[in-house]
Amino acid sequence: MKRFLKKSASLWLAALFLLSAAIPALAVIEGDADGDGALTPADARLVLRCAIGLEAIAPERLSYCDLDADGSITPADARLALRHAIGLFTENNNPAPPTQQPPAKNTKTEYMQALADMMSTDEIADNFGIFTERVGPRWYTSEGMDRGRGWIRGILYYYGFDESEITQDWFVCKEQDACNVYTKITTAVPDPDILLFVAHYDSHHTGAGAVDNASGVCTVLEIARILKDLNKNKKVDFGVEIRFLFTSCEEQGYYGAYRYVNGFSSLSLDRHVAVFNVDMSAHFKSGVNHYLCVSTRSSYGSDARPNMASLAVDAAKQLVGSCGEYAYRSPVAAGWHDLIPFEKNGVPGITLSWREINYDNSHGSQDGLAAPAEIHSDRDVAENVDMDSLYRTTRLAVAAAGALVYDYLP
Repeated sequence: MKRFLKKSASLWLAALFLLSAAIPALAVIEGDADGDGALTPADARLVLRCAIGLEAIAPERLSYCDLDADGSITPADARLALRHAIGLFTENNNPAPPTQQPPAKNTKTEYMQALADMMSTDEIADNFGIFTERVGPRWYTSEGMDRGRGWIRGILYYYGFDESEITQDWFVCKEQDACNVYTKITTAVPDPDILLFVAHYDSHHTGAGAVDNASGVCTVLEIARILKDLNKNKKVDFGVEIRFLFTSCEEQGYYGAYRYVNGFSSLSLDRHVAVFNVDMSAHFKSGVNHYLCVSTRSSYGSDARPNMASLAVDAAKQLVGSCGEYAYRSPVAAGWHDLIPFEKNGVPGITLSWREINYDNSHGSQDGLAAPAEIHSDRDVAENVDMDSLYRTTRLAVAAAGALVYDYLP
């Protein structure tokens, strides 16, 4: 039987971390770990338990469950089994991102370009489709929040972050349990500066939260994938600590970001040199003019000025474009978003987002820049999203991440 191709994440793989089962008799077809004659999500669960050491597997089963034929059972095999079982896999489509050598340091422009070229539209599209369609709406009181949190953890694990490196930080939001998901890439440099990439994974109570903010989550995950691959597989020490934070309860008043600032990370706040918040990194298929905005201040503040993060995005814009026929605004003061808790504590940063001109809904933003009319409604679904805008913005963000880490490279 032909081997399945490696490909990107799925919601149900993340849920496998929380499920348990024992492996019964010998499988009868490739990937059929429970031997019932069919390939189902239950088989993927059993393969994953073997991969992470929760179950032992007999040597004779290796040929049935090693779906990528690399000689060992890993989470990648479980993901391949699951994609086939739930109908996401078709042979010879969407190959995995190619393995690349770490970019030479050379000039900053060359380094940024090398990272941008590592971006995978297939990876982004797969993650976006699963997050919007299978995870679904993520209102703070819904089960979708549990699915979203589990899925993000599973993706990070698949991208090379050890399970011990992925933290669930629980807190209370309006009398409800809530949870941020957090991980980092460390450095041997003592007391290093910190670069923080942020996206909120909750959504409004209607719609699937496709633009707001599945798009931002997918952008930050792609940055994490690329940098972790360089760090873990290519042994690159960036010389700076790089953190990735997926916040909960942004829609209720930035509770997750406040939790990080005031509790979880308060002792290291003075080492944060740049916060890179991504909120709506795609725009809708609508006839209005769209503006890609780099907000160094929210509508809560004023006097937007350039900072380390905004200058990195400006440099990336000059290198890779990413705006198409649309306008680019940097720096501006626009929107209410997870940058506010950092802003109030004097930590410099940006929010990268797509906006439109609507003075009635701008909440005091500079030049009348407002969130798209479709967000916080049942129109914020995947079929209404311009996917090209997500790819272009993510490429821009990856190049900007390259600009940020470049100055720290040894």
